[in-house]
Amino acid sequence: MRSIWTGSLVLGLVNIPIKLFSVIEQRSISFRLLDDKDYEPIRYQRVSEKTGQVVDWENIVKGFEVTPGKFYVLSRENIKKLKPTKSDAIQIIEFINKDQVDEIYFNKNYYLAPKEEGRKAFFLFKKALEEAGKVAIANFVMREREHYCMIEPHGKGILITTLFYQEEIRSMDEIAELEGAAPKLTADEMELARLIIDKKTHKSFDISKFKDEFSDNLIKATKGKKIEQKEIKKSPNLIEALKASVK
Repeated sequence: MRSIWTGSLVLGLVNIPIKLFSVIEQRSISFRLLDDKDYEPIRYQRVSEKTGQVVDWENIVKGFEVTPGKFYVLSRENIKKLKPTKSDAIQIIEFINKDQVDEIYFNKNYYLAPKEEGRKAFFLFKKALEEAGKVAIANFVMREREHYCMIEPHGKGILITTLFYQEEIRSMDEIAELEGAAPKLTADEMELARLIIDKKTHKSFDISKFKDEFSDNLIKATKGKKIEQKEIKKSPNLIEALKASVK
């Protein structure tokens, strides 16, 4: 597996040379937009909304809208100054219990592995985390953005999970449909719901049985195979739907 970033895991005065690997392997099919006359790819041009004329890249600047139609413009030099200082260090800030971090803040996962010269220190750190039952909170800069992350032992190595900032998480209080008192539930409805949960409960979780049917069907289509569609039957009301689920 090819690493996407290299640097050091820094704990106080200890520097552990490491490599970062992507956990996700994108297998989805990327569509291209084509001209239906000759199936040749089309491309977009940068056009001024005011004049309709094509604007060359060297004449384009970046800005954000402060009021409708009014933009605050930043030069490339100013944007560059505002970006975080480039660093090859993952700086550990503190240690906590994992359950102290709400899972809603979890963003992307990466594997962490040692460079050859850092193997002993890497596995010492991993073992210490396991025995302490703790995770580390750290920050690092990758692709010109500062990330805060959670570091924990995982399998043969270490897993890094980048975290969303608090300002990025929307509150459930914004959802109007959740306002007001919850609907009154009958004893029969609750009993049937519990029966469904009991019936569908498994002792273990096997992720391999879940498939990306859309991507699989696209691959079948390119090979001339028949694509089967599943029919979903609708039940007329809640009680009948619950009873049907128990059968």
